[in-house]
Amino acid sequence: MSNDQEIIDQHFLPQCYINGFVNESGVLYTLDLKLFAERGKVPYARESTPAKICKDKHFYTVDERAKVYNLGGVIDKYQVEKSFHNYENNFRQLIAKITTGAPLTYNEASSLIRIIIDLKYRNKFYRDKMIEPRQGRVIEEAFVELQSSFDNDPAFRAKYEGITPQEWAAVNQQVRDQLLNDPDFKKSAHLSSLVNREDGYEALLQSLIPKLLACAWVVLKSDGQFISNDNPGCSLDSNTKVNNTYFDKDFLFVIPLSASVCLTISDAQQDISFINDQHFKRYPVVDAPQNMIEMSNSFAVKNFNKIAFGPVKTLLDDLAKNLRIEN
Repeated sequence: MSNDQEIIDQHFLPQCYINGFVNESGVLYTLDLKLFAERGKVPYARESTPAKICKDKHFYTVDERAKVYNLGGVIDKYQVEKSFHNYENNFRQLIAKITTGAPLTYNEASSLIRIIIDLKYRNKFYRDKMIEPRQGRVIEEAFVELQSSFDNDPAFRAKYEGITPQEWAAVNQQVRDQLLNDPDFKKSAHLSSLVNREDGYEALLQSLIPKLLACAWVVLKSDGQFISNDNPGCSLDSNTKVNNTYFDKDFLFVIPLSASVCLTISDAQQDISFINDQHFKRYPVVDAPQNMIEMSNSFAVKNFNKIAFGPVKTLLDDLAKNLRIEN
């Protein structure tokens, strides 16, 4: 693995996204929601910059211990971290175009959906809340499948010629116990899926992109009144439950793309114009009603890692005053 230049602090939310929430002075304000959730203390807004937030040390670094997770072929251990750089120009250009209301080409609209899903999938929230709790189940299912292949697939068993069933079972159990107790499981499994595009991620995108493009989009515009958090975007289902992601049926997905622009996608209405001509994705850009600004901003206290952020201190202070302990 290449180790030319050490990259220690790595953003799990790219700065090209966070930059959309700075004010004219190039700063933003953050609210420590974790302080309230864990200790019941009402936080107050603190000044910060995009470079200082939404990052962890070596969050995406692939180390030597990760070989067992099908990462042995990674040449550059910062491969995942560097891949975020592909967003930098593309994302800001897309947001600038959306702000004007100009139609997006099919490729541009598809790229935006891919970036949005990637923001969710590559996020710390996904690693901590989606991968870590599944550690035991994922490992057990994998080893049951391996055992079944050894027992029933002659071609698979031929790869281990000379090993007895008892020896295979013993090695299997040893490795299984090692993984079940591996404190780095969630990181290594997450990185493996990002590098190898496993766990159905590409299949998910291939089904989601056309589905979301066929839905009606509405872009809400405000005078810098939208805030976000370190795991942006969420879905309302038919029971008005707020989900980290939900795109099955009867959903409204809301994601602030910047402090001035918020994208909503709903399957309540199909985009007939796009269905008839998929060369361009068109959408209305409307002044955001106050209730929609408040709804979007209220989602900032849902499914977060640690902080909410925005360009105006009073927006965050007002949000802090209305925090409630959820059961």
